[in-house]
Amino acid sequence: MIILDKIYPIQPLDESIYHVTYMINGDTQSMMGDVYYANQLLVSSKKTDEVNIICGHGYVAEKADEWSNKFITDGIWQGGDGIFSFNLEDGKDHFDQEKQKKTLLVFGDSFIGRFDPKTEKRLEPYLMPNNTLAYIDGETIDFKVNRGDLEDVTGYYELPKRYDVKGHIARNLVTYEPQKPLEGFISGYDATNT
Repeated sequence: MIILDKIYPIQPLDESIYHVTYMINGDTQSMMGDVYYANQLLVSSKKTDEVNIICGHGYVAEKADEWSNKFITDGIWQGGDGIFSFNLEDGKDHFDQEKQKKTLLVFGDSFIGRFDPKTEKRLEPYLMPNNTLAYIDGETIDFKVNRGDLEDVTGYYELPKRYDVKGHIARNLVTYEPQKPLEGFISGYDATNT
């Protein structure tokens, strides 16, 4: 097993030479675009003892405890997937900004309920609306859960059925051509044109 110090985008190894399992913390990964994201590789070969791992296009990910801790809450919001962020100040979303801008976070499926602080286990009953929101302003994150007329938990946004495509959510919701906003794509949102 090859263990890497971070999660890297890795170009696939030659399948005619190697049998490879790409993993993140023991969970097998599938190809995303033209790379695998992994911090562990299980590699075998009958032809060679040598392997060259080459980074592909993508992002390198590493744990940031200061950010992870901001998402631990004793409120009813207990977690969400499919996170997207939007800079609400000037619409410029890029890395290494000089200061933290006011930011909207949009989560996909979210866990709403209570948890046991000792065991960190979710307690039933728990709900799972399709989306929740949070606002980052300075050092705080304010999680928002939408409530219906009867105070029931519901998502803020319901995806029209015509956009409900099977497959990987990120691939269905993201377009990397912001100059051509596409209806139904979250990343097609242009904050400077509101």
